[in-house]
Amino acid sequence: MKDRKLIATVLIVSAVIGAAAGVYTYKHHQKVLREEREARLKQLAVEKEIKEASDNIIVAIKGDENTVLKQGEEYIESGAYGMDKLQGPITTYETKGRVNKDKPGDYKIEYIFKSGKGKKTLTRNVKVVPESEFVPNTKGISVLAYHGVCKDNDTEAIQSRFEVTESALIRQLQYLKDNHYYFPSHKELRAYIDGVHSLPEKSVLVTFDDGRQDFLDNGIPILEKLQVPATSFMIGTMSNAMENIKKYASRYVICENHTYDLHGNHVNGKAPLELATKEQIRQDFAANSQILGSNDAMAYPYGAYTPDAQDVIREQGITCAYKFKPGKVVPGSDFTCLPRMEIRNKFTINDFIFSLQ
Repeated sequence: MKDRKLIATVLIVSAVIGAAAGVYTYKHHQKVLREEREARLKQLAVEKEIKEASDNIIVAIKGDENTVLKQGEEYIESGAYGMDKLQGPITTYETKGRVNKDKPGDYKIEYIFKSGKGKKTLTRNVKVVPESEFVPNTKGISVLAYHGVCKDNDTEAIQSRFEVTESALIRQLQYLKDNHYYFPSHKELRAYIDGVHSLPEKSVLVTFDDGRQDFLDNGIPILEKLQVPATSFMIGTMSNAMENIKKYASRYVICENHTYDLHGNHVNGKAPLELATKEQIRQDFAANSQILGSNDAMAYPYGAYTPDAQDVIREQGITCAYKFKPGKVVPGSDFTCLPRMEIRNKFTINDFIFSLQ
């Protein structure tokens, strides 16, 4: 009898202990699942934050994304332009990759931009062309200067010589694409000027002045659709300039200097830059470069410049500066006052083609 009672007691105790252990195991399992779920939610939140931060980073390659190099010539590292759409220009970034100038073939250069928790990488394709196959430019390079881009039905805007219609811009840029034009960077153009770098036979630079609202609204989408890289010369004091360079940041547009505050009305027939002292010019150019986060190029307002302005271009290490004057950039051109062809609203497609020849 005592043995049966002992056995029963043991069984009861075992059952209680087992039940308790089962409850503990269940609760522990639930705790583990809850902790894993919380950890996953935190990870998803971090990943979302990183993605949103990365989506706000826009990177544009300076020059042609498909860079062409003549075998044996030094590769010109033109760099890239980065913009955080919330914070502004990203001026430091990492460059990876190398090009063997002596070995024909395809190479890749990576540009890695970081801002906060965000990260964006863009790749430049570089093709080293055998010397025997490379057809160099020998007639000079056209630099095209646009201003505004208006809707085709905007009869008021099109009266201005500074406007081209969307359809006209599309026809012109499509011509460049269809005829396989190369879009060099300002650094490549400078090396061409200095006689140390060859550019493909069909090469052209596309630029837009002032950062006008209709260019931002109408012109940039066309550049993106046709994948044509361009330079937007921005005025620092223009309304919402800082917000616009962030809001309208594009993979196909880099922002360069059109002065900070020397683009006002003429006084006695002279542009503001022509009336400024050297120190005023120096401070103005530097202020705008700081805002834009780049110092590769300058477009003189109205095409007006002075010896003092040219000196400042040299002092501040600006790669190329442009005026308004028909003609082409050739080896030996003065990099402080390069010609640009203004594309006007009356240009036919034949006029446009002629400007390239």
